[in-house]
Amino acid sequence: MEALAAQSRPAAGGGPLSSLADDLAACGGDLSLLLQLIVERAASIVGEAAVLTVGSADGAHLEPAVIYDRDPDMKGFMEQFLGSHPTRIGEGIAGQVAAERRAAVLHAAGLVP
Repeated sequence: MEALAAQSRPAAGGGPLSSLADDLAACGGDLSLLLQLIVERAASIVGEAAVLTVGSADGAHLEPAVIYDRDPDMKGFMEQFLGSHPTRIGEGIAGQVAAERRAAVLHAAGLVP
């Protein structure tokens, strides 16, 4: 995905929004590529890593759909941990956010320094 983003960036003068528009267009109808792009962009804005979760088929817990970390070892750890420790809807910060169907910015909530 990062290679796609680098290839589609204009050489000069396009700015970040045109770069994003180019990257989105390059995803075409590929949902997994689009989600990967969104998570990578979020990680570049908020820090080193980002995780996108979706509700499970039974609606009982959250499942990681895309995990991104610049450090491949940390990404592997996150995939293993999050895959084996599902978050129940309504429990913990992520579960409460999902249950209430709202967004949360952890830095704004004072939960992350």
